[in-house]
Amino acid sequence: MRDAVAQVQAQKNRIAVTEGKKSEEERRLRGIDGGSNAQLVSEKEEKIRERDHVAAQAQELETEHIRCQSQLTAAQESSQNIQRQISGKQDEIQRVRNREQELRRVQSQAMLAYGQNMQNLLRLIDDETRKGNWKEKPIGPLGRHVTLLKQDWSPILETIFGNGLSGFVVTNYDDQSLLRKLMYNNNW
Repeated sequence: MRDAVAQVQAQKNRIAVTEGKKSEEERRLRGIDGGSNAQLVSEKEEKIRERDHVAAQAQELETEHIRCQSQLTAAQESSQNIQRQISGKQDEIQRVRNREQELRRVQSQAMLAYGQNMQNLLRLIDDETRKGNWKEKPIGPLGRHVTLLKQDWSPILETIFGNGLSGFVVTNYDDQSLLRKLMYNNNW
């Protein structure tokens, strides 16, 4: 054990001697190059610290770039979804408009059975309705409210009703006067 303690002590002494030689050599080198070597070492260490700092900043920027790229991709996907929804709604609106035009065309053709001026008269009645000039809007032409269940009855109904199917029903004298005026102005 004494030998081990002595060996450890000897090693410590050698280390101290080596450290002393190292310090003396560093002083000697600083003296030879006028301290420029120490300055170079110091500058090298500073450059290493700067490099490490820039590398850390670059890593942070790369992480931020990836996060922004992810957000951009999500926003683009959301925009595409919204664009598809808008396109779908526009298609739906166009289908509804086409259907409305078709219904108007069919209704227009059905009104031709009542004569050329019936569409104009109905338009005038609707205009007066929007203006609030009716106590109760006239009902008609009456033929729109009659449904023929059996074709066999058609000649009999035409004989009985005659032109009455193209007539209107009103509930008061003021509405009757206004309707007559519209019919007169429309060459009815």
